Formats: sequence, structure tokens, C-alpha cells
Amino acid sequence: MAFACELVTRIVVCRACRVRVAMAERNSALHPQTILALDFLGAPLTAPFGAPMRLRIPTKLGYKNPKSIVAMGVTNVFLSGYWVRQGYNWFGGS
Repeated sequence: MAFACELVTRIVVCRACRVRVAMAERNSALHPQTILALDFLGAPLTAPFGAPMRLRIPTKLGYKNPKSIVAMGVTNVFLSGYWVRQGYNWFGGS
């Protein structure tokens, strides 16, 4: 599944079931190895694997790969996500 956003947009925002917000900059979200997963081995994702939707960005640390995504959007406004409020670096990767 391809995820496209305008070239002027800088941040992709994911909202998870537990009201957590995760953000990734545009270049990481559009990385050729980034995966937006809805199923695994031909079956819908289950809760332990991040149902209903999971984002896997290979250039980011684990806390920047949100599970249980219920909404996604793009913005140029920095939103303080859950992990940033816990003291983690907002960029979280290479």
C-alpha cells in the first residue's frame, strides 16, 4: 500500500487506540521499506500484533513504529506525542 503526501507536508501523524500520537517526518514515512500493515500471513492483524493497523518504519526505533492505529493525517505543525512527553527524542532514528 502506498502512502502519498504533498511535498510541502513535513510530518505524518498517527493516532492510536489509546489516544497516543506518533509522528514521523515525511522522508521516513515515504521510505521504500516503510510498511503500513493491515494483515499478517493473509489474516487481519490481531490485537497483540497491532490491530487494526500498524506502521513499520525501518529507519526508526521501536517506539516510533505505532500499533493499533485508528487515524492518520499529515501536517506541518509539530504535535507533542506520547513518547516525546515521556522524555524520548521526537525523531527517534536515523
